[in-house]
Amino acid sequence: MTRRTGLGIAGFGILIWAVTLVTWSGYSLAAPTAPSWLQELRQGAILLATLGFVLALPEVLPAAVPAVALFGALMSADIVLDRARPYGLPALLGAVVLGIGLTGVAWQLARLLGADRAIVYSGQRRYLAVAVVAAFCAPALATQGPSAVYPPGLREALPATTALVAAALGGLAGYAALAAGPPVRFAPAIVAIPVVLLAAVGTLTGSQVHHLRWAALGAPLAAAAVAVARRTRAPGRWVALGAAAAVAGLPLAYLAALPGFIVGVWFLRTAGHGDAVGGLPYLPGAILLALVLAVALPGRGSAERQGDEPQRATLPAPEGTS
Repeated sequence: MTRRTGLGIAGFGILIWAVTLVTWSGYSLAAPTAPSWLQELRQGAILLATLGFVLALPEVLPAAVPAVALFGALMSADIVLDRARPYGLPALLGAVVLGIGLTGVAWQLARLLGADRAIVYSGQRRYLAVAVVAAFCAPALATQGPSAVYPPGLREALPATTALVAAALGGLAGYAALAAGPPVRFAPAIVAIPVVLLAAVGTLTGSQVHHLRWAALGAPLAAAAVAVARRTRAPGRWVALGAAAAVAGLPLAYLAALPGFIVGVWFLRTAGHGDAVGGLPYLPGAILLALVLAVALPGRGSAERQGDEPQRATLPAPEGTS
């Protein structure tokens, strides 16, 4: 079930990336400055596809190196295609096929790296990392705006698409947090609550509300994902964690802003654009900070999860062999 869900999420992210890239590639003709909001949406869709890929990988395969390779390949493809200004149905289909092909290559890379290893990787640790990164980065998409600088039509489509990607990341965070721990009652509500919350936040993107305040929701959402994944009978611990995350939310949002701006502007200029418009680049910084938080979390190893002794695992033999 987790593998099918992950592949579905990865495919959805690739589709959103391709549609956003191809459908709105002509925006640069309408204004002399760069569409920062469009870039952040595509990066959010790439992040969604990469996290879905990690969720889908079997526990016998490593995830870190293939995931970084897939994210880097999709980001590189985004820059190259953005410079080319693709447009039309053939370009859309080509971008989708390219995204699926790169995902397949990353999957084969995982098989290659895991072929000579005699361990089972911790699915719990992996799912928790996916949940934290998705939860922390989802509200970061709402930092763009104001929408008035965009042409009519695009001005209305951008908040709707932002709500869609942010809600998908929120749903992924809830699902991955549930997968990281034992079964729990009211699981649909745990997935639905971040979906509804982030969809509402996404629809408000482009308003005159202070944008980094939306990004400050990332830390409390990530703390909630950890609480769901590490379910214990010590509610005081999770109340303290939630309070600390709420206090740290805005400082962490500002901490992510500087690297987000530096890296985001570099992406814009590498893709052939000028200075940013419609908000400042922010999401790359949120992704970097989320990865640091995910790595810093104490995890439970596969040996603990599988028993006292590490479990050996082998890859299935290709069809037609014995």
